[in-house]
Amino acid sequence: MCLVKKPSLRDYWTSEPILRTTYTKTVGMSRDRFLAIFTMLHLNDNERRVARDQPAYDPLYKIKPFLNILTTRFRDLYTPDENLTIDEAISIKWRDVRDVYLLSTAHDDHIVQTTSKGEHQKIKPIAVVDYNKFKIGVDKSDRMLSYYSFQRKSLKWWKRLFFHLFDLALVNAHILHHKKCVKKLTLHKFIAKVAESLVMSVGMEMTIPSRLSTGGRLVGRDHFPHRIPGTGSKQKGHTQRTCKVCADRGKHHTGKATQKYTTIYCARCDVGLCIGNCFEIYHTRANYWE
Repeated sequence: MCLVKKPSLRDYWTSEPILRTTYTKTVGMSRDRFLAIFTMLHLNDNERRVARDQPAYDPLYKIKPFLNILTTRFRDLYTPDENLTIDEAISIKWRDVRDVYLLSTAHDDHIVQTTSKGEHQKIKPIAVVDYNKFKIGVDKSDRMLSYYSFQRKSLKWWKRLFFHLFDLALVNAHILHHKKCVKKLTLHKFIAKVAESLVMSVGMEMTIPSRLSTGGRLVGRDHFPHRIPGTGSKQKGHTQRTCKVCADRGKHHTGKATQKYTTIYCARCDVGLCIGNCFEIYHTRANYWE
């Protein structure tokens, strides 16, 4: 829903051709079930919430468990660099067009002379100069968040904050993936991969109907190994295809498909598969290439 924007959540299940999305119906989640979960979504026990006028009142109580998880994971997975920019909040008082307050553990009140694009010279605190130099990180983060954010005007404040933090976690994860992995993914493709993995992890298989049936490779019991039919001068049993499991496994691990040939295929799925292990894995595992 971050990748495919629609006016209403109900539109993801609509049968109207101009708005229809086939993907939604392949994950085993009906519209009414999704909307019921979405409406009843809670992250903490309201019965244990401390009243606003009490000393132990926590304004973030409704999202506290989720916030604690994110804080822990962010701390465990990322060590910040020396220069950090806190969004819109950097105390030294300095007057520019208006009063500017800065808080820094790395600067004193030292003033330096700077030159703008129009060769106009100004004096500024060194803290401001460094802030302008490194604030691009905030702008880039805001821009990436705006691309695929999940925002609904009707949401309660804590739900808006929850989904904002969820989006932020996705962007942070993409940045870490980009730093650590050789094979780079765009933010769009990274989110798609995360969504697919989440669906797989709860046992919902995204199935695309084959041309011979209305089910997918993990659906039904009529998946049997057959000799690949003969073509041209080649007789049955001599025609070969590339094993899909071997090819996709090689592509996943090395970036290059493994060319392993087989004379066996699944007639229902219409894909070549090595008899035995590959045939079994393809029809029993969601991520058969791992």
